[in-house]
This record gives sequence, structure tokens and C-alpha cells, in this order.
Amino acid sequence: MTDRLTWLAERQQGIGGSDVAPILGIPSYAGASSLQVYRSKTEEVRDDKETEAMYWGNVMEPHLIAEYGRRTGMAVTPNDSVVHHPDFPQLRGTVDAYVHDPEYGEGILEVKNNSFGFKWGNPDDDASVAVPGHYYVQVLHYMDVTGAPWADIAVLKNGTKFDIYHVEDNPDYRLENRKRILEWWDQHIIGELVPAAEHEGDAHDKFPVGEPGKIMVATDTVWGIIDQMNIARGIHGSSSDDVKWLKTKLMEMMGENEVIVDEDGKKLISWKNPSPTRRVNQSKLMEKYPEVYADCLTVNQNSRRFHVHLASPE
Repeated sequence: MTDRLTWLAERQQGIGGSDVAPILGIPSYAGASSLQVYRSKTEEVRDDKETEAMYWGNVMEPHLIAEYGRRTGMAVTPNDSVVHHPDFPQLRGTVDAYVHDPEYGEGILEVKNNSFGFKWGNPDDDASVAVPGHYYVQVLHYMDVTGAPWADIAVLKNGTKFDIYHVEDNPDYRLENRKRILEWWDQHIIGELVPAAEHEGDAHDKFPVGEPGKIMVATDTVWGIIDQMNIARGIHGSSSDDVKWLKTKLMEMMGENEVIVDEDGKKLISWKNPSPTRRVNQSKLMEKYPEVYADCLTVNQNSRRFHVHLASPE
């Protein structure tokens, strides 16, 4: 098992910093949700292809840590090991570095190479309002796991501005978050309860195939959501977040049902799989049966293209 796969397998055994915001329902990256965290903990570990953002984050991390040390003058110790909470081992995290301040003691450092449009406030303001919410709860989680009384977030914004945000402990909020995270772990990981869908992608992930012919009769709750959806469409349009959220709730309620009908059997909503599309895998065919591929290959002559290359006369 590679070092990355080992690290991913370790992360699967508990709640890490990037898991916290989706569990708490705080918006972060597109597609992030409680269900996706659940999948990451319960499905086979696989090393997904490194994205450009992941690559540059890894490349820039040591430079941002070094720049923080240069600007603050404090001793900084980079870290790449997973830390466990002393009382709740399912709570864990990989902090980027530890900071040694002679006056305030040991804190932690989180670095961000950020160009995704997240709204950062003034570094002089309180971190609870200046730092994007998903980063704030991530750092509070690391403080909870390590026992550090403070943290700094060093962020390079769009490659042109380097800011440092100081985070003091927020014990009431931190402990409330810990309580909710532990409850989530017990309910969904220990109790094996699959979380509800939070967006349409979740719903398709959770219920990829409907049961042919399965029908449910609309309940008062279903009628209420349909009414809300019609109102939201009229006010905000069909592509609004309100309509998308209500649609997801209906998809969650439908589950494997293909159709919702009223008491008279009139179709209200359908959610069915289209007929499967069958295509020839040309690359595989060419690799396994090159002669057959060549024999079946046809060449179509495209139409001639007329293009004037000379400039207009003056």
C-alpha cells in the first residue's frame, strides 16, 4: 500500500478536518455533503487521481509554512502525521505545522493556497467572521484534537497576497461541534444509517436505480413540498437553490419508487432510469481486435470549407 493509500486508510477510521463542515451542514466545496463523507468512510479506499488543485496545494505547502515562519519570526515544525483526540480516537486530523510561541505557548498552523473565490474578511477582525466557515470549523476541530489553545491560518490568495488569520479558541462552539460530530459518527458509521441526500447529486448517488413499476401515493408532506416548489419556481425560477433543495427532498422521499401519484392514481412526479445506452468501446476494440477494427472502419469525407483569407481592399 502506498503512503497516500495508507494515509487515506487512516483517515477512513475517523473524522478529519475536511470532514467537519459537511457533517455540520456548512457549505464548502461543490458536492461536499454528509453522504459523501459517509461514503469516504465506508467504501473501499482508492487513490483517486490527483487534481491540479491538490497538486499545487501539496507543492506550495512547505513554501507557505516557511513564509509564515519568516514573517512571524516564530519557530515552526511541519507535520505530516495523523493526530488523535486523547479521549475520542475517532476524532483526528493532520495539522500542517506546529508553532512555538515563547509568550502564548504551542499553537498550530494551517496553510491555504486559495483561489476558489471563498470570501475572506479582514485579518484584523475576529476569525469567526473573517475566515470562511468551513475553514474556521476545520481549525477549531484541529484545536480540539490537539488541545492547542490557538491557531493561525496562513493563506496565499490568488498567488498575489499572503495573509495571516489568528484563531483563538471558541470553547462553547468547539464543544458543540464535537458533540454533533460524535453523534454523527455513532448514528451513521457505528449505526450504519445512510445520511439523507443534500443535493441532487447525492440523490442520484444514493438511489441510482429505481424499482420498475414501484409507486408511492403522495402524503400531506409530499403535497406540501410540491406546493413550496411551485411557489419557489414562480418567485426565483426553476434553477434556484430553493427549488433544487425541494427537489432533492422529494427525491429522498421517493427513494426507489419510480412514480408519485395522487389518491386517484394520477401521476404527479416520475423519476425513472432511461433506457441504457450501448456504445462500442473503440479503444478496447482497436487494442484487442485491430484487424476487425480496421475492417469495420469507414472514412467519411467532410464537406469542403470555404474561407476568405485575404483582407478587404482599402
